[in-house]
Amino acid sequence: MENIPIEELGLDDLAQKKNMFQDYLNTLPEKALGLGIRTLIVLALFLVGYWLIRLLRRILRKSLERTKVSPASIRFIDNCVRIVLYIVLILSLVEYFGVDAASIVALIGSGALTIGLAFPGSLSNFAGGVLILVCKPFVTGDYILEKSTQTEGTVEEINLFYTKIRTMDNRMISMPNSVLSNSTIVDASAFEERRVDLIVPVSYGTEVEKARGVILKVLDRDGVLSHDRNVFVDSLDNSSVLLGVQFFVSTPDYLMMKRLVLEEIKTEFDRTGITIPFEQIDVHMV
Repeated sequence: MENIPIEELGLDDLAQKKNMFQDYLNTLPEKALGLGIRTLIVLALFLVGYWLIRLLRRILRKSLERTKVSPASIRFIDNCVRIVLYIVLILSLVEYFGVDAASIVALIGSGALTIGLAFPGSLSNFAGGVLILVCKPFVTGDYILEKSTQTEGTVEEINLFYTKIRTMDNRMISMPNSVLSNSTIVDASAFEERRVDLIVPVSYGTEVEKARGVILKVLDRDGVLSHDRNVFVDSLDNSSVLLGVQFFVSTPDYLMMKRLVLEEIKTEFDRTGITIPFEQIDVHMV
């Protein structure tokens, strides 16, 4: 049998790898201990950073409240500050594990750009939220009507991307900020007073002055403001005279007073013998 050199059998490489593996096993406890210590340090620093971020946010909110910034703007600014501070905290801590923070920032930037290109609606919603909070076409608590979709209700919350609107039938609608910032918005809560417009039909046999007196008497009730009351002939219909009724109420009482006044007008008409005609069609047989 021929004598084969040890080098050709690869025993030297095998022995070298064995020695490297043995060295790794020997240093493993020390590395594990160092990793554990770094993990504990990072965890402790994260808790301290978490506490400091909460403290800074609390100070910021109180400062904004003293300057009479709207609650929606305060929440928006608080969310932006919270995200930025946590990103800074995490990037500061990953360096303890030997990770290059600059590489992570570049990765986050490229990821944000990719997401922005893939979901352009999210960027437009964010920009719309900023416009709403800066220009203030409405604020939290206002009753608004969005013309394009005919959505109306009370603004409950303005977030980074969506605005929550509570409807009269107690449903919650989340509308994209881009829609609200690019649509015609009717803000019914912009002023302390709001005018109620009613159309009341009476028969052609009814004296207009009598009907006007009955309606003005109804408008003397509590809750109807004393100025700019008006009762007039709005138009002449096929089977009735249409009286226009205008009066002002406090904005929060608008819907309630509109219903109450209309009901009381009907009650007073019944009591005084004023008839509200229904549409009639006369057919003549030849």
